[in-house]
Amino acid sequence: ILKDADIEFETTEFAPHRKNLVARLLAQRPPGQANGDGGGPVLLVAHSDVVGASGQAWTVDPHKLTEKDGYLYGRGVADDLGMAVVNLEVFLLLKRAGAPLSRDVVFVLTGDEESGGGGINHILKNRPELLRGAIAFNEVGGPILDATRKKVRFVGLQASEKVYQDYELVTRGKTGHSSVPLEDNAIYRLARALDRLGKFSFPAHLLPVTRAYFGERAKIEEGKLAEAMRSLSLSKGRQLPAKALKTLEADPILAANLRTTCVATVLAGGTRVNALPAEARASSRARRDRLALSAAVRGALVRPEPDADGRGGHAARARDRRAHPRGKSAGGRRVFPPARQRACRQVIAASTQSLR
Repeated sequence: ILKDADIEFETTEFAPHRKNLVARLLAQRPPGQANGDGGGPVLLVAHSDVVGASGQAWTVDPHKLTEKDGYLYGRGVADDLGMAVVNLEVFLLLKRAGAPLSRDVVFVLTGDEESGGGGINHILKNRPELLRGAIAFNEVGGPILDATRKKVRFVGLQASEKVYQDYELVTRGKTGHSSVPLEDNAIYRLARALDRLGKFSFPAHLLPVTRAYFGERAKIEEGKLAEAMRSLSLSKGRQLPAKALKTLEADPILAANLRTTCVATVLAGGTRVNALPAEARASSRARRDRLALSAAVRGALVRPEPDADGRGGHAARARDRRAHPRGKSAGGRRVFPPARQRACRQVIAASTQSLR
């Protein structure tokens, strides 16, 4: 498509058979000026990779775009191929119209966003000049439609994002033949731990940006939802009004903006159907705001429980797998000022107590 539009582009391979793509429309520059009068480049950024669809129930082919009842179906339509197509269309229209640009416009497609950011990290490490710009439009935010799906209710702007931390929960038990069940069963122990995790909620709290969002959103909502948003935005201190929290938590998207979350995503255990499992594992992903400490999240996941033989142990041992983005470290451990270290210990104590 870019070749047909006579637009030059560059690809960078960040893994075997996996590439990024960058194309640029140049501003009208006076001689000797690095960019147009409008300032630095505008980046139109999207990722072209999608989450796998194997083992999931789809009513249509997930890897084929299907239009049905006025909606588009397919893996990645919302995240993030839809935005990639819109960015491309805008980019092509600017080229075809011969629009006089006061700054460069850069079209960027990256890969591996869903797994680890290998695509964009490769550009930043090896060709950072390709992504230098003054403004970048990326995914999340955008127009939100009303109940009729015909009018724009409001346009959201993402001002912050949680960081994620992956944990692997591991339990171990005695092995043997399945004809002789034992109480110390690794799968049952992990199931109990995951049941507690599913019932546990981290304390609700509001960042300044979230409080401001609810205050503005309340102006366009109605009834109990508007009242709850307004009540939260005007609340003082750490204690948030319970009635307002209950109203907002009925909406999973709003609920996720109120607290740190942690959810199990992958489960594995045992080796054969006729053998007792020696080990069971579950992967979970926590998402926390940048003021929450990863140590506090881990502390809330670990809960002492007696082993089957009466000795002390853990229902599941949580192991950090990956944090993103990485913080400053010393000797492989995150380093925080003394005040934050004290806060961390207090949160760990409170979170662990609430799990018991």
